[in-house]
Amino acid sequence: MTKRFCQRITLPLALTSFWLVACAAPYPGWPDPPPRTGLLTDYGNVFDSASKQRVESLLLALKETSEIEFVILTVPSTGGMSAADYTYHLLSKWGLETGMVLVVVLRDENYHFASGPDLQSDLPPDGGREIAQRSLDLYEPAEGIEGFVNLIIDSLEKSRGFSLNRTGASDRVIKTQHYLFEIPDERSWSVEKAGGPFDVVVLTKQLGEGSHARTLVQIKVMRNVINERELVELSARENADNIRNVEKEVMLEQGVKPGLYQLHDVSMGEEVVSGRQFYFMDYRTETSTDLQFSSLYLFFPKARNNEWFIMAHYTQVVPKEVGSIEYSKADLMDVLRTLKLED
Repeated sequence: MTKRFCQRITLPLALTSFWLVACAAPYPGWPDPPPRTGLLTDYGNVFDSASKQRVESLLLALKETSEIEFVILTVPSTGGMSAADYTYHLLSKWGLETGMVLVVVLRDENYHFASGPDLQSDLPPDGGREIAQRSLDLYEPAEGIEGFVNLIIDSLEKSRGFSLNRTGASDRVIKTQHYLFEIPDERSWSVEKAGGPFDVVVLTKQLGEGSHARTLVQIKVMRNVINERELVELSARENADNIRNVEKEVMLEQGVKPGLYQLHDVSMGEEVVSGRQFYFMDYRTETSTDLQFSSLYLFFPKARNNEWFIMAHYTQVVPKEVGSIEYSKADLMDVLRTLKLED
């Protein structure tokens, strides 16, 4: 990787320090950083769900508005490495060459900040020293990180002339007792929350332009409890196979046999979304007037002994007069990528 993060600033403080990382050459034996899970990888368990959601929303809004990627990692320790070396090692392992990176090392009570050369003129002349000092007034790590992110964004807004909608992402958050996610921000969605033991949320939108005016898209998310002990003891894959096979049998018995619709293109598989293993089933049904494209996604929190799982079902109903379309699960993927569990 090209060494593009090369300026270093040291800020000795009583509680924490912020660094603009120095360039260094990696050497064998350095402990690898944890896998990246998004713009915020909280390996040090600094954030609760609400504060993590706020910071992730800020980072995502910054990226969408300005195309500046700000990546944050929290770790308990660096495994004996110097903080600057660990941060550079992170840049190399994660393949980061532009944007900004903030590494928080809990055991040493240090913050380590690196920015690409294209952003040097957008930050204060001292490379963030004043911003660091102002953020430290908050003291608590989660609050300090959130404050630092906001102050860095303040500086970028003034320098680059954009204005970030810092509430938009939070306004899109749907929260239930057991999970939360962001509403996809394209077009207008209606939202229904059933609550109860299943925590059902249904998102619906109707495309209202031209020949697509009768096209309907719906996403249903729900939490299902597994009550039977023999099912709890099955593996996640076994439970997923049972659910998908039952779903297919029900469609054949209650839809295909009575002649209500035809069933086509059933496929099952596994997919990793934002570090989580989902079991999916895609299929298409056809009536005399409509085509319906559907996807069922199942998430189990553990490999075995699950007492609940999350089910997300996506449906796109297209009138036949619209003609053939390219089926996309982009809205569903947006929901799954932002899905956070409260359990």
